[in-house]
Amino acid sequence: MDREPPSGGIGPPLRTALDQARVDLLATLSVQVDGLAAHAVRRAGRAGDLRWWTVVLDGPARTLDDAWARRSGPVLRRRAAAAALRHQGVRVTHITHGASLSGGRALTAAAARALAVAAGRERGAWSGAVLSGSAVSVLSILLAVGRLLPAAGPGAPLALAGFVLLAGALVAARVRAVRSARDRALARRVCDAVLTAADRELVAWIAAAERSSTGPAVPRRASHRLGEPARAR
Repeated sequence: MDREPPSGGIGPPLRTALDQARVDLLATLSVQVDGLAAHAVRRAGRAGDLRWWTVVLDGPARTLDDAWARRSGPVLRRRAAAAALRHQGVRVTHITHGASLSGGRALTAAAARALAVAAGRERGAWSGAVLSGSAVSVLSILLAVGRLLPAAGPGAPLALAGFVLLAGALVAARVRAVRSARDRALARRVCDAVLTAADRELVAWIAAAERSSTGPAVPRRASHRLGEPARAR
């Protein structure tokens, strides 16, 4: 059986315990969202799909909520009960955690904002990157065609068809490369936004926990006079 320290504290200082929980929970969430980002870039267009992010972020959000409840709940409940009962000389040894808070909406809202900002910023940049790279490839092929066709003789149509196919393949490869780079950047931006939102939520939860734990305990007045037995209600 664990014993309450003589000073009436709870072992480690409250802020230290909650700050350590914040660090650990953010590290776990970072691993989870990195895995989601890697999964998002495997399929074209998934990184920019808000519905997909909303669904897959539900699991990490629940994990964050439950982990916070497990780490902070016993500490906060034990301190609150000890403060309320200390004037009666009662020693609190074990109190389970309460209902967990929910950060799911904050995470999905952060993902939505990141996608909205990225859609406005990258639409023109993505098109420009595709067009510029494709133009360079096609221009190089046209120059080669201009030099080789006069000497091709009867095989000129076949050579021209080959050059056209090569140009199409180069353009398609350029589109895939730019799209893949865009999806990776978009997924990274969403993950950063989610982690930032989670950190803000944890900071707010810690501040709320500190306020609730430092509030003065108001003892209930006795319903009977001193020296007289309490009346049954």
